[in-house]
Amino acid sequence: MTTDWKKFIDATKDRKPNSYLVDAVRIFKLRGGEALDIGCGAGVDAKYLGQLGFRVTAFDSDPDSVRVAREITAGLPVTILEQRVEDFVFDEKGYDLIMAWRSIPFVEKSMAREILLKIQKHLRLGGIGVIALFGPEDGWAKDRKDMSFFTLDELKELWSSMKFVRVFEERAEASLAAGGTKLFHKIDCIVQKM
Repeated sequence: MTTDWKKFIDATKDRKPNSYLVDAVRIFKLRGGEALDIGCGAGVDAKYLGQLGFRVTAFDSDPDSVRVAREITAGLPVTILEQRVEDFVFDEKGYDLIMAWRSIPFVEKSMAREILLKIQKHLRLGGIGVIALFGPEDGWAKDRKDMSFFTLDELKELWSSMKFVRVFEERAEASLAAGGTKLFHKIDCIVQKM
């Protein structure tokens, strides 16, 4: 684990569940079902979903993230896998909820597009996606060819069968969890498969 990633996991393992996820649960009165957490980090959101009775499959490519996530979800209906998003095989039975909070941007764009299409395909009808991407004005966009950056229009065109329930787009200088600052171009959304 790089020092920055270790700092990130240490800084986020005790945080509250993602506010968009909490709002999606409240708006749609979600309880139970099948959930997928792509790039689960320290496992905070997987834990929250497990506590609500979801059967959760969560994964991250970092072994230390997986270890921490397994510790905090022990005793819950949560399976934590050490897996790269590029290699993950989606369950053909589908999911009621898919969480992918700033994990997809860390693969190159053609692969990210494939993953986004798989999310659309594997959400059950009426299923909810809680997704966060980076936009093309993000501070990393100039130098990081190994990452992906989407405009909101690109995402809406790609996800033609999704209803965008909530969308928040922001460009702002902000602190990194691992230290330092950068310009963030965030696209955060709650979607429902129609």
